[in-house]
Amino acid sequence: MSLHSASAAPADDTSPAELLASLHTLASLSEQNPNPIVRLDSTGRQLYANPAALALRQGLSRAEQVAVRQQLRAALGQDIQGLEIRVGQRYFLLQKAAIVPPEGSITLYLAETTARVQVERQLADQQALMSQILDATPTPICVRDAQHHLVFENRATTQLRYRSGYLHPDPDAVQQPTPRQAAEWQTYVDADKRVLVTGESFTGETSTTLASGEVRYFCTNRRLLVRPDGTRQVLIVGNDITEEKLAADALARREKQYRDLMMHSQALIC
Repeated sequence: MSLHSASAAPADDTSPAELLASLHTLASLSEQNPNPIVRLDSTGRQLYANPAALALRQGLSRAEQVAVRQQLRAALGQDIQGLEIRVGQRYFLLQKAAIVPPEGSITLYLAETTARVQVERQLADQQALMSQILDATPTPICVRDAQHHLVFENRATTQLRYRSGYLHPDPDAVQQPTPRQAAEWQTYVDADKRVLVTGESFTGETSTTLASGEVRYFCTNRRLLVRPDGTRQVLIVGNDITEEKLAADALARREKQYRDLMMHSQALIC
């Protein structure tokens, strides 16, 4: 008497021909993949390359092919995911998967990132150019965050900080602010807060007392900056008006002296 298990798996009705067709379909996926796929053994010897990988290799010089092989072989012994490699003049993001047999072999998948790398380089070039332009500008320009920390400054701002003493870029050279400098800093903080809260830009006269005691005057414009992530910062541009202010103050004093003299003369005549 034979007993049949109630939990026995149902018979697989798939025919050998259907199984073979499925295997062919799976095998053709790599062949049809537009992204390069390479398989290496444990010594770095190439076991397989799909048509996209072969086409990519054909466009490379001998030296470029050697450089690519070195990068791929270096991936064998490293725990890398998302490594970016250069292939000729193109860039690819490298992902790897261990598939056996044979033991120690890996399959490398390359996804092209050339367009993104080019955009990033263009942005970096533009930022470098902008920094050069801002550094060549004699006007102090800086950006402060909501905590009043500098997130950007041009060369003119850095030089002014060196001369201030208490805002010195070198932490070891920072001096204690004088009462006048402390009061000036508080006006900077209050002005930044006004822009951050209201979102409105405004222009006003500010003073900066240097470590030497000299006072520089600026016509300062503050403007709200909102970063893509929503972070609010303050752009500050200060135009040095010290000479103009000192000249205007001297003229005002002379005019006052003249008016006082005229009033005194009239009083004597009367």
